[in-house]
Amino acid sequence: MQEIWLQDLGWDDELPSEMRQRWQSFLRSYSALDQIHIPRWVGSRPAVKVEHHGFCDASEKAYGAAIYVRIEVDRLVEVQLLTAKTRVAPVKTVSLPRLELCGAVLLSEMAAAILPNMQPQVRAAIAGPIPP
Repeated sequence: MQEIWLQDLGWDDELPSEMRQRWQSFLRSYSALDQIHIPRWVGSRPAVKVEHHGFCDASEKAYGAAIYVRIEVDRLVEVQLLTAKTRVAPVKTVSLPRLELCGAVLLSEMAAAILPNMQPQVRAAIAGPIPP
């Protein structure tokens, strides 16, 4: 996406041949995505331990964050992805620590929007960057 942006193409302009081939290769590599199912329903009952764990990370090309919910009932633990967001890194060169900070800000914004709406029996909300 960054490379396409740097080409300064108009909406109706065709991609250069090499970029089009790379894009089509990218799409083919993800052809099985329609077979992946991620359960999104998160329910709980009284006397259930519920924790939310947030993670963020960055690379030179993008940064992102994810929040998982961990539910424990009678020593049986289930973990599900609650939400995730990614962002393409700015075209202007930015340091990796700065992008990691952008990931942490994204995570904190997600947590601020989601956690107040969760059930009151939530006992922990843990967030931070993914350790190396």
